[in-house]
Amino acid sequence: MAQPLGDPDRSGDQSTTTSGATTGEKLKWVVSAVLVVLIVLFAAANTEKRQVDYLVDSAEVPLIWVMLGSAVVGAVIAALLRRRRHHRS
Repeated sequence: MAQPLGDPDRSGDQSTTTSGATTGEKLKWVVSAVLVVLIVLFAAANTEKRQVDYLVDSAEVPLIWVMLGSAVVGAVIAALLRRRRHHRS
């Protein structure tokens, strides 16, 4: 008996778990969670204030906020690029 075709966007042999998520999807979530924890721990270890120069002003900001803000901006840019790439194909 022929098996149904899988999602054409996914390649490789990925088994589906009981929750419906593929092993690859679960791995992405685990890796993402580990990276978030590492970023938060690294940022929490760097709480001293630093001079930050903006385009028109400057301020002394705790380094933790600079690092977390940079991580959030990077995540937003990555999500936007991924979304743009998904709409192109």
